[in-house]
Amino acid sequence: MFPHDTAPAASAARTRTGLPDWHDLLAAFGGHRGTRPDDHPVVRSAARLAELHRNRRENPGHASEIDCDRSELIALIDNWILLEFGPAPDRHPSSPGGFVDRMAAAQVRANRLLHTSDDLSGVLVHTAWYRLAALADGWTDFVDAITHRDRPVPRQRVS
Repeated sequence: MFPHDTAPAASAARTRTGLPDWHDLLAAFGGHRGTRPDDHPVVRSAARLAELHRNRRENPGHASEIDCDRSELIALIDNWILLEFGPAPDRHPSSPGGFVDRMAAAQVRANRLLHTSDDLSGVLVHTAWYRLAALADGWTDFVDAITHRDRPVPRQRVS
């Protein structure tokens, strides 16, 4: 479990809400954050989730083991947020950890398409990056709902 006394590196978003913003998560997915002990616990888990999504693609024979590891990280994020903020809003279609996992999968896919596609302006690349942007917006709304309980979360589903 995450220790409560973890002192995450300061960012404007984290000092306001106690949760990483989408910039922090995308940096973690790309391997630029989440490796230091003083990184936010959700950012550390986000970095590991992206790594697992990359490994799953490269090692499909180990998908069940990788999915178990992902499930554990999702539960860690959910439990940390539960301990820090109470239950996540039930109006939202995903748990906080599940949301971070979906964002990690979307970033890994978008990045892979960016580096492997012959047509960078094609529909597949555009759609992948659009989906990631929509999830980033959704994360901002989700964080607001978790930390400011008085604001409703828009009910939109990004698959």
